[in-house]
Amino acid sequence: MKNILILSSMLMFMFGCGSGGGSSTPDTPGDIPEKGENDMEINKLYVVSSGDQIIKTSSVAKVKIIHNDGSSQSTAILLVGSATLINN
Repeated sequence: MKNILILSSMLMFMFGCGSGGGSSTPDTPGDIPEKGENDMEINKLYVVSSGDQIIKTSSVAKVKIIHNDGSSQSTAILLVGSATLINN
């Protein structure tokens, strides 16, 4: 239990203390990523479609998916860790 408390405190400190001048809001989406594998960057918006896959490459990876009603595309944001986006 003590180890969990220490680990969670360290993670909160590491991710709570940013670079100071940066914004916590994600970048605006750019182009749809190229077909194939793309390493995701934290707080960058990615356009994903049906059949695309997001694979966690670290055990702490967290990804937020925002579905756009009436659209066949959604937006994915890597919040923490690392992940790979595979576009089909």
